Amino acid sequence: VAAEAPANAWAEYRPNGKVPMRCGNGQPHTAPAADLVETADGLVVVSAYTQDHFPRLCAAIGQPELASDPRFAENTGRVANRAELRAALAKGMGHLSSEAVAELLTQAGVVVGTVRTMAEVRPGVAGVAADLFVPVQRPQGEPISLPGLPFRLDGEPRRGSRLPSVGEHTDEVLATWLA
Repeated sequence: VAAEAPANAWAEYRPNGKVPMRCGNGQPHTAPAADLVETADGLVVVSAYTQDHFPRLCAAIGQPELASDPRFAENTGRVANRAELRAALAKGMGHLSSEAVAELLTQAGVVVGTVRTMAEVRPGVAGVAADLFVPVQRPQGEPISLPGLPFRLDGEPRRGSRLPSVGEHTDEVLATWLA
């Protein structure tokens, strides 16, 4: 699902390998909620949206005392002390691989996802749809693979197509608008 969301970023990455900059994480009124936490080999995104999720998160990473720490016991404190919270979570997760953290937190009923670079995304692996990418013919050059539509109609498979040349449809579009 996550790999399907940044279609524009994929369209930039596939032809030239330019990796877009990550920007922003976390939600302003809940913590942790879409917060990035460092692991031994990368990052995970963690969300403990409800009050009962946070103690499960703390127990799963071997730090049950965080759930009763006055800075973190309530959501308002976790939001106010987000930097300290992320550091504490990283301490509990930092010795584990991202995949191990994802498995551990999933078993604990905590929302988690492994953050991957675009080069690490593999169709059919780790929750990525096997048919996520479709072949797209460029006007010049070899075909490239880009994400297909993030939805399907009546079970139809995702299909690739041909990218138009710059200006290929200009006359047609102008005729429609100027008619």
